[in-house]
This record gives sequence, structure tokens and C-alpha cells, in this order.
Amino acid sequence: MVYSRFAKLELSVECSSHLLLAVGASRGPRVDVDRFVPLLDATLEQVQLEAALADAGYDSEPNHCYARETKGVRS
Repeated sequence: MVYSRFAKLELSVECSSHLLLAVGASRGPRVDVDRFVPLLDATLEQVQLEAALADAGYDSEPNHCYARETKGVRS
């Protein structure tokens, strides 16, 4: 498979209002797992969170530990 470069956008959204809380732009293709912490931190600069739901691309034990233990957010 041949990959080309493309724009990649990460969003943090408040689900009930669809309000954008944080965004990140980069070039793809790339994995998402290392982008969870910066996106969570940017979100927490705007609002307080009780819980966060993320796409499977962000799923890793270090990300869950960071959210729970460092930021007090259920993931």
C-alpha cells in the first residue's frame, strides 16, 4: 500500500452541545496513541472533566493511567 501525506485533525468535543473544546492539526499518516495526552491537557485548559471517551486509536494503558492518576479523569 502506498501512503501519501494528508491533513489530520484531532478534536475534543462536548457531546451534548457539540462544542469544540480543543483541536490539534498535524500531517498523517501517523498513530494517534501519542496524541491523547496533549489533547487531554488542551481540553483541561478549557473545562473540568469527570470522564473522557476517546477513539480506539488513543487507547493505551499509559494514556488511561495519565488520565486517571495525573488528571483525575475517568477514561
